[in-house]
Parts: sequence; C-alpha cells; structure tokens
Amino acid sequence: MKYKKTKLHCLHISQSKKGVPNFKLRRGKYVFCLQCNKSFWAMKKNLLNGKGKFCSQKCYWINKIGKPTWNKGTRGYKQPNISKALTGKKLSMDTRRKMSVTRKGKYKGKNNPMWKGGLTSKNMIIRHTFEYYEWANKVKERDDYTCQICKVRGNNILHSDHIKPFALYPELRFDINNGRTLCIDCHRKTETYGNRLYKKFQERNYL
Repeated sequence: MKYKKTKLHCLHISQSKKGVPNFKLRRGKYVFCLQCNKSFWAMKKNLLNGKGKFCSQKCYWINKIGKPTWNKGTRGYKQPNISKALTGKKLSMDTRRKMSVTRKGKYKGKNNPMWKGGLTSKNMIIRHTFEYYEWANKVKERDDYTCQICKVRGNNILHSDHIKPFALYPELRFDINNGRTLCIDCHRKTETYGNRLYKKFQERNYL
C-alpha cells in the first residue's frame, strides 16, 4: 500500500528543506522579533515561559534602552520577617509561662553568646523576668488601662509604676497593691522616675 501525501506531510518536507528538523515542527513555531520584526524559530518551552520574543541578544538589549529596570523603586526592601505573621495574636498566660520555663537558664550567664562578664545589674535582670511582666500586666488590668493621675485611658504607652520604690522595697516588687498605672507623661513627673531617687541619696550623703 502506497503512502498518500497530505498537506501536512508536504509542509514538513518543505520546512525540512529549509534547514529546520522535523522534530522541531512539533515543539515550537515561527514568531516575529519584537525589535527588528524578523521571523525566527522559537522553542515551545521558551514560549510557555514568556521567552522567545527576540531573535538575538542584540535585539533584546536594544529593546531595553529607555525602559526602567526590574528593581527600580525597591531600594531598602527587606524580606518580610516571619515573626510578623504572629502580630496581633496574643498568647495565653499559661503558654507564656511554659515558654518562660523552657527557656529559663538556657541562654543565661556564660551560656549566652552576648556574655560580657556580668555587666547587667540585678535590678535590670529582675525587670526582664516573666514574673515582672506578669505583675505589670495585672496592675494595668486592675486599673482598666487608665492612668491614675490624668485619667487617660487606652494610651499606647502605659507604665506600671511602683508606689514604694523598686530598689528600696524588694519585698514589695511583685505586690499588686504596690503598683499603679501611669502614662509616660505622668510617670516622668514622679519623684522616683529614672535616677531621681538615686541622685537624692547622693546629695544627702554628700551634704
């Protein structure tokens, strides 16, 4: 039985005579260059990937002249932090306490890579413990997040202040009755804010 030549077969033969292999006819097509409008062969995978628009590298770079670069306006861009996915989500006190227990002592003292020989004072160490944060939150909840002097409620910056100084009364450091909620402006006006109490003791000893 003789093989009948079809139009498609004739097209394959005619294209193969031009120097294009037959297997390429099934994996690509002729397209026109966007720069010089010249017809060229483009592979199917390049067309699917958004390529196959220019016949040569020369036409590609000529087409780029006068156009903004892909990274224009992205100066200072930082990769989003993974911790931002947890913003707005509050953990329960039980979860915080468990996290504190598991991490307690793990990076303490010489085990910490930032260890510099014990420069941090004992007062600062206590102020960064979970018990201190828990005490501060309980004081704010009791006062309904309201400053006890100016009665401003819901301020973004609220401090839990010790009525009796933190340094002079160590037994009352975690006593809720010894705490009050103050805004930052009212807290700065108190006599025990910052180093004011320490300066007073220095002046008395000097006199």
